[in-house]
Parts: sequence; structure tokens; C-alpha cells
Amino acid sequence: MDHRQVSSGQKTLTITVVTGTILIACIGFVGSYNAVLRLAQHNGFGWFSYVLPIGIDVGITVFLALDLLLTWMRIPLPILRQLAWVLTGATIVFNAASAWPNPLSSGMHAVVPLLFVAAIEAARHTVGRIAQIQANTLFERTRLGRWIWSPIATLRLFRRRMLWELRSYEEALEMERRRLVYRARLRATYGRLWRYRAPVDFILLLKLANLGEPLPEFRVETVPALPAPRLDLPALPGSRPEPAATVGAAGGVTISEPETEEPATQRQPQAQPETRLAVASLGSAVERYRAAFDDYTDRHGEFPDQNQLAQWLFEEHGITGRTGAMLNPDYLRLYLAGFQASWHVDQAVPVDVSQ
Repeated sequence: MDHRQVSSGQKTLTITVVTGTILIACIGFVGSYNAVLRLAQHNGFGWFSYVLPIGIDVGITVFLALDLLLTWMRIPLPILRQLAWVLTGATIVFNAASAWPNPLSSGMHAVVPLLFVAAIEAARHTVGRIAQIQANTLFERTRLGRWIWSPIATLRLFRRRMLWELRSYEEALEMERRRLVYRARLRATYGRLWRYRAPVDFILLLKLANLGEPLPEFRVETVPALPAPRLDLPALPGSRPEPAATVGAAGGVTISEPETEEPATQRQPQAQPETRLAVASLGSAVERYRAAFDDYTDRHGEFPDQNQLAQWLFEEHGITGRTGAMLNPDYLRLYLAGFQASWHVDQAVPVDVSQ
């Protein structure tokens, strides 16, 4: 604990607790010495009966003080604490046996050592917690209400905290949120058999998350209100005005009239807005991403990466995220492999455009 954060009231309370603990220890040692001395003399220890109580009390003090010191230095030795417990238990038994068979007197002899042990355990807990905070090794406890209202999910979260070695409760919740979002998006993209259809890199990233590897941060993108999708919108640019030009020239073999060339020149600058309308009017967000991916590939002759696709969606089609900014490239990276595979499949299927 930083001394600058300790108030005057806390200092006064600490001094009071330390003084009271020392007073309890002195009273307990004096009472224990007399009781154990009489018990040792009664059992024929002779001159050794005068040093036996001192040895037990000094042993308790040394072991507890050494345990506190090592805990403060972040190198605790549990056996020291256990030895102090054994000696304290022996002192309680000896004090109680010195007043036997009177149960009330035996209980009175055992009270003071118990008070001393309780005070020392509280001090050790405080020192250990401060040492963990300073070393950033404090394992935050899961809230009791979560165990009560959602025991199964909390048990899974606790198990993953142990596996991931996450000491922060909030960090564990954030990791679990990312894992659930990642799984949901893989399932939405590749179907119920996403474990077998998804690329190995995506599955490997999810498996590494079980070892504590952080998943990319996701932002849930909201879809604005869109008009009802129409079946003729995804058609290629320029395909709808073509029949009108053909009807006008149906009576002749050649088309040499200037009116047929003028609409063709007018259709050229409108090709890009029509593509924008087709992409922005699709039903789901994944369909819009796929249409923009195909549009970029057709125009540039190569697949875009996640950054290029996000920029293309933002600049060419006006598709943004929840905050109005460009989509997160890490979010789009989940769909690239599926878009590439679908594009290859579409290119491999011959399309008859003569009819």
C-alpha cells in the first residue's frame, strides 16, 4: 500500500490494532507461561518446566514473524505458518489441560491464545494482499451473485480464468465476450459445420484463445433501416438499358443511328451509382460486404485485404460502422476467406448470356 494513500484516521486505527495485538500477546504469554509451568511441574519435567513455556511461545512468535516477513517479500513458505498453528494448538491444549476437569476454567485458559492467533492471521492476510497488489498477482474473486444466478456459466468462466491465468475479473469477462462474438460470426458465415468449413487460421485463432491468446476486438455493427430488397438490383450495370436499344434496332441489321450511341455514353457515368445502389440495398450486412468484395475484385483484378475492403465500403458504397466511421478491418477479416472461395466458385460456373 502506498503510504501517501493512508489517511490520518487509518494510521490511528493501525496503531490501535498493533498496540492491542501486542497487549493480547503479552497477556497470553504470561497466562500461558503460568499454566504450562504448573502442568510441566505436575508431570515431572523438573527444571525444564521453567523454559518449556518460553520455548513454545517464542517458537510461535518466531514462526509467525518469519511467515509475515516472507509473505511481504513475496516468497512465502507455507510450512512456517503450519508449524505456528501446531505450536498454538499445543499451547491451547496445555492451557486447557492445566485446569482440567473444570470445563469453564479450561475454556477461559484457551481464549487468549485464540485471540492472538486471530490477530496474527488478520495481519498476515493484509500483508499478503498488499504484496499481491504490488506484484500485480492478485486474483480477483468472482462475485457471489453470479455464482447464485448463473452457476454453470460462472463455472465455465472460472475454469477459463484458471486456464488463461487471468487475474482480473473484468478482463476475463471481456475475453469471454470476444470469444462468444467470434464463435457466433464464424457460425453465421460458415453455417452449423463452421468447425469444418472455416479456414484453419480462424479455427487456430479460436484454439489459441483457450491458451490465453487475446482475440481481436470486435464492434457490433448496426444495420440502418433499408428499403425492401428487389431481385433486379444486383444485376450487372448496363444490362437493363440494353433491351431498349435492341428494340429500337430490331428492324435493321446494323445500328448506325446517333441516338443509339448517345444513350450508351450516358449510361457509362451512371454505372457506378447503380452499383452503389445495388450494394447498399441488399438485405443483410454480409451480402453487402460480399457484393462490395466482388465489385472491388472486378474493377482491380485482385482480391482486397481487410483494410482495402473497409475503405472501399466506406468511400465507394457509404457503408459505415455504428459510429459513422469506417468498419473495423479485423471484423471484415473473418469474411475474406469465404468471399474468396465464393468468388472462385462463381467464376468457375459458366453463365449463358446469349439468351
